[in-house]
Amino acid sequence: MNCVLLAAVAARAGSWTARATLDADTVVDGVMRASASGQLEFVPRSGYGRGVGEWVDRSGEDEGQLFEGKLQLFLYEAREAPDAPTELLLLGVRSPSGELHCCVFAAEGEKLQRGMLVGLLLASPHSSRSLKLRQVRAHAAFPPFEFDEHPPLPPLSWEEHRVGKLESVFYIPEFLTPREEKAIDEQIRASPPELWRQMAGRRVQECGSCMAPSGAGLLLEELPPWMQRVCERLILLGVFPPSMPPNSVALNEYAATEGIAAHADGPVYAPRVAVISLFSPAVFRFYGSQPELEERIEWDPETDTPAHRVEGPPVESLLLRPRSLLLFCGTAFREHCHEVAAVPDGSEVLGDAAPLVNGHLAGACEGERIVRSRRVSLTVRHLLEFLLAPEAYTDSASR
Repeated sequence: MNCVLLAAVAARAGSWTARATLDADTVVDGVMRASASGQLEFVPRSGYGRGVGEWVDRSGEDEGQLFEGKLQLFLYEAREAPDAPTELLLLGVRSPSGELHCCVFAAEGEKLQRGMLVGLLLASPHSSRSLKLRQVRAHAAFPPFEFDEHPPLPPLSWEEHRVGKLESVFYIPEFLTPREEKAIDEQIRASPPELWRQMAGRRVQECGSCMAPSGAGLLLEELPPWMQRVCERLILLGVFPPSMPPNSVALNEYAATEGIAAHADGPVYAPRVAVISLFSPAVFRFYGSQPELEERIEWDPETDTPAHRVEGPPVESLLLRPRSLLLFCGTAFREHCHEVAAVPDGSEVLGDAAPLVNGHLAGACEGERIVRSRRVSLTVRHLLEFLLAPEAYTDSASR
């Protein structure tokens, strides 16, 4: 139950030191913060991650005594991150001394029955620790960016977009409209030179983090405004849970013949990645499950990639159309390498190297030849907290 942790809510804004006992033998400590607007945040004392949620007062005339809420938790250790967050339901009271006493119930999950009591929590007023963001470089260089007008967006129906036999691979065609794609291109072309890094086989913007001046780790950095809008939409559509929000975006720009070697994104990210493709089609290939994946990393000088010595041929391929979104997580993220191969003549045949698994959604069939041009991909991920430097946090006193 390493990720089924605690939560508590408060009838007034403030910060609390919280301790939860789960399953009678698991004790978890953390700092919990509640806002007057009904928002919750939980920060673990040991391990990493976040909890986010909301609460409501149920006290009636006796305001501040009875409350309930819901919290989504994504908590992990440096070497092990769960595939998805855990949802918990809460019911608690606030004592005259300001302490919070809370029962914690399962909200959903395969192992826990909804409504099952999974733990108890006690919280007392205390100080709070939170992450802070470094201001992004060259903010003013970007023109205004807006998505096309849409009605309220419900979460995507994932089963309709599941493809292939690997765990948790999804393909969404026309995730962006042509006008949105053009608007993003304007942002890319307006990017100041200092955001770009020229690498062998592509040029890259790595946004969302930077090295701390102390060299002791990374600082979180504000994303350029247009990237932040894209990430907000990914949360709204359920691509990323709120407790593991996207905070790292790699913008890769390829010429028609360029690609990226087979690699896995590694344990520095939560096991979930969204790839938005722009301007040109390309074939994306998965390799079979790779043994000892973390120990087989080698730097590929031809593509400036921490690539892997993969065993065996590709096992599945997808056609990534312009404006599409690819999402993969779970074992597809942790155990399988992927690539977009360089092609000397700028063209490739679908299904040539591995079976095409998303032809019905991409409007294509095996044997079809596609011609590539300039391609840009947005690779969106959640950078895990264990890489951050001590100065990436700020402490605030209880209110």
